[in-house]
This record gives sequence, C-alpha cells and structure tokens, in this order.
Amino acid sequence: MSIWLFTGLAALTAGVLVALQYLRIRPRQVRVVTTLFWQQAADQARARTLFERFRHPRTYLLLLAASLLVLLALAQPVFNAAHQIHRVVVLEAGLDMTTPDQRFDKALELVRAEAAALGDDHVAVLVADPRPRLLKHFDESLATLKSRLAGVQAADRPVIREDLLRAAKLLLVGRENGEVVMVAAQPVTSSDPKVRVLAAGEAMDNAFILSAVFVPDSADLTRGAFHCRVGYTGKQTGKVAVKVTRAEQALLEQAAEFKPGEVREFAVPRIAADGKVLSALVTGDDAVAGDSRVDFQLPDRRRILVAPVNGFELPSVLVTVLDSLPEVTAATGDGAKLPVVRVGPVDSDAQILIQPAEAGGELVTVRPSDHSLLDGLVFEDALCRAPAMPLNVGKADLPLLRVGGSTVASLDAEANRLTIAGSLFDEDASLVRRTGYLVFWSKMLHHLAGWRNEPLTLSPVRANRTEDATATAMVLKASMDNFDLAAGGKAATPAASGSARLPVWQLLLVVALALMTLDALLNIRERIS
Repeated sequence: MSIWLFTGLAALTAGVLVALQYLRIRPRQVRVVTTLFWQQAADQARARTLFERFRHPRTYLLLLAASLLVLLALAQPVFNAAHQIHRVVVLEAGLDMTTPDQRFDKALELVRAEAAALGDDHVAVLVADPRPRLLKHFDESLATLKSRLAGVQAADRPVIREDLLRAAKLLLVGRENGEVVMVAAQPVTSSDPKVRVLAAGEAMDNAFILSAVFVPDSADLTRGAFHCRVGYTGKQTGKVAVKVTRAEQALLEQAAEFKPGEVREFAVPRIAADGKVLSALVTGDDAVAGDSRVDFQLPDRRRILVAPVNGFELPSVLVTVLDSLPEVTAATGDGAKLPVVRVGPVDSDAQILIQPAEAGGELVTVRPSDHSLLDGLVFEDALCRAPAMPLNVGKADLPLLRVGGSTVASLDAEANRLTIAGSLFDEDASLVRRTGYLVFWSKMLHHLAGWRNEPLTLSPVRANRTEDATATAMVLKASMDNFDLAAGGKAATPAASGSARLPVWQLLLVVALALMTLDALLNIRERIS
C-alpha cells in the first residue's frame, strides 16, 4: 500500500468516526421523581446535529487508533530493512553431502534456520539432488517446507551449481532486495555479492574429476587427444594419483601434489576415436568416493556411410573418390549406428544434393572460396565445365567452389546440406584427377557427418559406485570460475532463527482489537456507575 493511499484512508476514517461520535445517541440511566419533563428530554436527544459539542473524545480517540492500526495491518509494514529481503535458500544435496560426518543433517538445519528467519512470503527454498527443484515458493507456508524437506536425501551424483543459482535468481525477478543463500558441504567463496554461502562443515580433502575433452587432430580427425581435468579441495596440499585406462589397459599413470583449489589437466595423446570407453580414476587424499572415477565414451569416427536416396545412382567419379577414403563406405546397408550422408537429386531431402548439368560448355579454372573449411585447399589450376544453369540454392547457402562466374558447390550450414553441380563429376575435366579434389570431398564428408575439428566435451557414461553401478551420471563438477574452492574461504554467518513470531500485520490487528475491547469495557463501567 502506498503512503498516499494510506494517508487518504486514514483521513477518511477519522472523518467518519467524528461524524459517528457527533450523531451517537447514548442515553444515561438516571433516577427522576417525575416523568413530567421526559418527553422534552427525548425531543432534545433526537434533535442533536453535527454542530453541537463533541461529547465522547476518549471513545473517538480509541476507535481512531484502532482503525489506523487496521489500515497499517492491511499495508503489511515492516520495522527494518532486514525484513524487506526476499531470500532464496538453495541446498546442494549432491555428492559432497554423502560424507560419513553427517554434514547433510547440519545442512538441513541451516536451511530451516534461514527460512525461519523471514516470513512465509519472503523466503523460497530450492534443492538440487542433483537436479534443481522447488521445495517452497514465496506464497507457500513454512509448514509446507517442513514436510517436503523431510523427504530430501543427498544424491550420489554431482550438482550443477550454475543451474541451481540460475534457477534461484529467476525466482527473484521482480522482487526488491533479493538475496541467494547457498548451503554447501564445505566453505566456498562466491564472487557474486548477492550470493551468501553457508558451509555445513569444514573444508575436506577431496580429489575429483572435473571434466573430459576430446581434441581432434587437425590432420586426422579420426584420432585426437583425451584431456581430463582433475581438481582438489582441502585444508592443505594433497597427493593425488591419476590413471586413465581402456579395456583394462593403462594409457596414463601419473601422480602429483595439488594445492587446495588447484585444477590440473592430464592428456593422453594420439588416441583413436573408436567409440570405446575410457575410465578416469583419481586416488589419494579423497573424502568423497563418488566423484573419483568416471567412464567417458570416445566419439566413433571409424566409418561414414554414404547412402543414395530412393535408388539414386552415385556418379562413377564420386564412387571412385569414396573408394579412396578408408573411413567412407558407399552402401545402402544399415547405418543406424553410423553417421550417414545421404546423396540424391535436387528435389530430395538428402544432405548432398546433386543438380544435373547439361552437356557442353567451356572448361574453366576452378577457384575455391575463402570458407574456413577450405583452408589450405589447392586445385593446381584444375579445369571444370561451368553449368548451363546456376545452382538452385537458398539464401543461407555459402559458395564453396566457383567456375568462372558460376557457383558449382555451396553449403547451407544451418541445414547441414551440400549442393553440387553435376559438372563437378565430369570425367573429362582435369579437376577430378587433382589431389585437391579428393581433399575437398574428405573435408565435406567429415563436416556433413559431424566430424568437426573442434574440442568435444565428453559426457560421463555412468557413475562408478559399488552401490549403484548403473546410475546415469550428469555433467561432473560445476565450473570453478565463479567459486573459489581453496581452503580458508570464509563461511558466511547464518541468520539467527530465533523463536517463531507473528508477522507485523497480525500484531497490529491484535493491538487494534485490544483498543476496541478497552473502549467497550470503559463504556460498560460508566453505565454501571
């Protein structure tokens, strides 16, 4: 309620009470010796108007005070800025809470204390176990939170901290003085001033696998390097051993000393992208077992299936090219588990659309565009016939090859579709006998099959824990860009919960009721006396 609305209602209430006090008829009980003049007294009582003497100031003041308190209660005021805070309490109920020191129970106590420190409509509670979910909205009561919090258990999978904090901040949109209180297993220092962190326990010595990336070899996309990032938290320097295996064969064994909050990267070079599983394991100073071993599946880049659409016959030159590429197979077989590049005419839904070219035309030098896919591509002044009709391409297509003023190859990156003029398969053209022609098709087929020359983040296959060996793991640890996991991070002080108290508006209503009761008692006392 705005201050102007409250002032207007207060003035209106005072005026109404004044009018009622002037017009109020309250006959007194008196003893008379005769009723001779009774009729005259009754006539005078009915003749009272607003312009006579104010008869009951005490009653007026009490009722005015009670009315103003009721208006204040409707406005729901607060006494200090602390109670104006809208707080979202987030609980990380992931792997870090599975330690045997009962820190998860302490975390639940912290959540209850933070929620009880504010009123029902000023606090919301989120939990990640491991996915973020809402336990209490601002418009729900604390009793609802108590029952829902009783069913929360620490998950055996890591929490994605960024997703949890993003969900918390969405709840604060449109609310003033927003604050996020994150209850974590150990002290962490947030770089966001609006995020206050409460630790359920002291910093623990723990080594964990942070993430894994496959970096393709720029010269051979079927091979690459496996990079595994390992982090460490604790009070002091810890010893950690890292081991990477494939089918029980050790590919990497290395030990190192980690400082608290340190992250290191371990790499296995020149490994085949054969779709097999690599296991990363860390041992040493480790308090949480669930984040110490994770299986990652490498991308499968052993074969690409080129399949004609609806019986379309592949040009003989293209068949020769495909036979020269060991990772490519021209077949119509089952490619359900392989990347498939479909080839067909212009009116099909294939990834390579071949537009027929009319016979004739002069042989012209082929010029590649400056597209990044064609970096380093040289055709050695190769010749090709220009198509009689321009390619039928969309607005999103980017030209790749030109013959004279005509585009003979274009790529739609959004649709992942290559459009080719049939003249590129002319056996009489010198283009098809150049090394650059073979390199061009290798690059195009790799691109259409999804074989990118970019680092590929690997997803975990499963969480390797003895009690739940088939559990599907999510992304590993949250990024440490926004949080300092080093020991010594100062934990925030939890808000004092105190005992349960009535909201301010309810207290105002109680006082207003007490004033009206007092007025009634005083009037009864006067009548009796």
